[in-house]
Amino acid sequence: MPNLSFTSPSGLHKDSHYTSPYDMALIAKAAYENETFREFFTTATYTIPRTNKSEERFCSNTHKMMFESSPYYFDGVLGGKTGHTSQAGYTLVTFYEKDGMRLLVVT
Repeated sequence: MPNLSFTSPSGLHKDSHYTSPYDMALIAKAAYENETFREFFTTATYTIPRTNKSEERFCSNTHKMMFESSPYYFDGVLGGKTGHTSQAGYTLVTFYEKDGMRLLVVT
């Protein structure tokens, strides 16, 4: 990944922290090949069970192309990752599959 320099684990802005769409695609492809990770980011909502330290909690995927109720819905979108920082702007990694064809799009 020649266009990649992660200098913090959070992904929040640092001048020395950068990547490219190509490198993001390589990372996403590797992540998608992991069954547990694939299940996590293709799930619309998830309930974290109650523990002795916390009540039940809910997580929702914010990828608007996954939900039929969204004006951005696109049939075949499996999931992905949305992101935003004021310095970097918006990013979107999306997996799509239809009729046996799978695409990975990074914007």
